[in-house]
Amino acid sequence: MTSDDPAQNKTPEDLPETSAVIAETVHNAVEDAVAETVAEPVQGRQEIDDPSTLAERTTTVIRLGSLLLAAGTGGYRVKRAMQRAAFALGIDRFDASVTLTNITATAYTKDDYRTLVSEAPAIGVNASRIEALESISRDISHGISNADLNSRIDHVVKWVKPRYGLWVNALASGFACAAFAVLNKFPPEALLFVLLGATFGQMTRRVLGHRGWNQLGVAALAGVVASVIYLLCVSITAEIVPGFIYNSANAGYAPVSAGFVASVLFLIPGFPMFTSLLDLAKLDFNSGIQRFTYMLTLLAAATSSVWIVTLATGLQPLPQIGNPYQVRFGVEWWPLFVWVASFIGIAGFAVLFNCSRRMALLSSVTGATANLLKFILVDQSIVGLNLPTQTGAFIAALFIGLVAAIIAPSMRIPRITMSVPSSVIMIPGASMYRFIYFLNVGDLGLAARNLMDAGLVVIAIGAGLAIARMVTDPEWLYDRRHPRFHRGYLLGRTQRAILGIQAARRAAKKAIREAARHDAHRIEREQTGPTQHAVSKFQD
Repeated sequence: MTSDDPAQNKTPEDLPETSAVIAETVHNAVEDAVAETVAEPVQGRQEIDDPSTLAERTTTVIRLGSLLLAAGTGGYRVKRAMQRAAFALGIDRFDASVTLTNITATAYTKDDYRTLVSEAPAIGVNASRIEALESISRDISHGISNADLNSRIDHVVKWVKPRYGLWVNALASGFACAAFAVLNKFPPEALLFVLLGATFGQMTRRVLGHRGWNQLGVAALAGVVASVIYLLCVSITAEIVPGFIYNSANAGYAPVSAGFVASVLFLIPGFPMFTSLLDLAKLDFNSGIQRFTYMLTLLAAATSSVWIVTLATGLQPLPQIGNPYQVRFGVEWWPLFVWVASFIGIAGFAVLFNCSRRMALLSSVTGATANLLKFILVDQSIVGLNLPTQTGAFIAALFIGLVAAIIAPSMRIPRITMSVPSSVIMIPGASMYRFIYFLNVGDLGLAARNLMDAGLVVIAIGAGLAIARMVTDPEWLYDRRHPRFHRGYLLGRTQRAILGIQAARRAAKKAIREAARHDAHRIEREQTGPTQHAVSKFQD
C-alpha cells in the first residue's frame, strides 16, 4: 500500500541522499545556534591572527576610553566599553582605573602584560560622540583586528562633530533659561530679557571655550555677561515704561529685576552632576568623587557671577512669593505651562549637550512628562498632594529611568544620553545661586536653607535614576564578584541557548520539508517523464 504523499513513496536508493541533506542542515543549524548563544567568555583567550602587539592593542582600547571620557560619560561606562574592546581584540584580562581626566589600565594575555596611562584630551559634554563610541563597543565582534577598530574610532573622530552652530547653540541656551524662568515663577515680563541675557552669555562661553580659555574663568565671565545684558534690558525698558520694574500686575511678587538669576542657569553643570552621582551609586569613588568635585568647582565659578552682580548693583535674587502665571491665566493653565516650559528647557539643554534630534525629542517628551508629574505631586494648587519637593523629584527621576530603560535599547542609544537631559530641568538652580548670595551677605540661615533644598533635590534625582538602573540592569543590582550575579548571568545565557536551539529545530524541520518536497518532485519526474511532469505542474 502506498501513501498519498509522494514524499513518502521513495525507493531505498533515494533515502541516503535525503538523509545526508537533512543531517547536514540540522548539524549546521544547531552548531550555529549553539556557537552564537552559548559561547562563554573564555573564547576571548583564543589566539587571534593579528600582527599588532599587546601594547598596540592596549593603546587602541585606552584611546576608545579616553574619547568616551572626554565626551562626558560616566566612569563605569568607560570601563565597560574598554573591556568589550579588549575582549574583542583577544586580551584575556583588562583592569582599568578611571578618573575625571586620566585612565590607567593594565592588559593581560597568557604570557605578557602591559600597563599604560592616558589623559583625556578635554573635559566636556558631547552626547552624539558618546552614542557613536558606545555603538562601536556594543557592536564590536570577537576577532576584530586592531587596525579595523582604530579605523572605526578615526571615523567617529573625523565625522562626529558639533551638530549645531554658534547661533543655534546660543539661542537654545536662551530658550532653556526662559523655560527655567517660567518653572521658577519669575514674572512673564522677564522672559524676553532672560532669553537675551542667556543667549549672549552662552555665546561668550562657546567662543572663549573654543579658544582654549580656562573653563572656570569662562564660566564666571559668561555669567557676568548674561547678568549684565539682562539688567541693561530691564533698565532700558524701565526708562521707557515707568514703573515697569515694580509693575502693578506683579504686586506682591519680587521685582522683574530680580529675575537675572534665571539668565545664568545655563551654567549649571547638569551632566557631570548626575554622572558623578551614578558613579558613586556604582561604588566607583575614584571617578565619582573627582567628577562631583569638578561639578562643584564649575558651580562655584558660575555662582560667583551672581555675587559679583549683586555686589555691584545691590540687587537681590529673591525667590518669588507667589505664582504670577496662576494669577493671570488661572490655575487650570499652570500644568500646561509646566509641560511646555519643561519641553522647551530640555530641548535647549539637549542642544547644549550636542544630542541628536532623536535623542532631543525623546528626552524632551520624557522629561516634560516627568517634571509635570513632579509638580502635580509637589504643587498644592494643582491636586493638593503637597508632597516634599525631594519626594516628587525622586518619583519623577525614577519614572525617567524606567522609561529610558524601555526606550533607549530599542532606539539603540545610551541610556545616559536620554536620562540625564531629561532630568536637568528638575535641578533647583535658582536655590544654588541664592545659597551663594545669602552666604555672601552673611545670612547663614537662608543660605543653609537654600543649600539643603538644592542638595536634597539633587540627591533625590540621582537616587531615582540609580534605583531605576538597579531594577532594570543586573550589572547594577549585583556585584560581578557575587555568585548571584554569575548565576543570573549564566541563567540568561542558558535561556538564550534554549531559544537558539528551538530556532535551530524549527529551521531543521523546515529543511526536512523542503528536502522531502524536492525528492518528491524528482521521483515524479523520473516516473512520469519531463513532459508530463511539466503539464501536471502547469495544471496545478
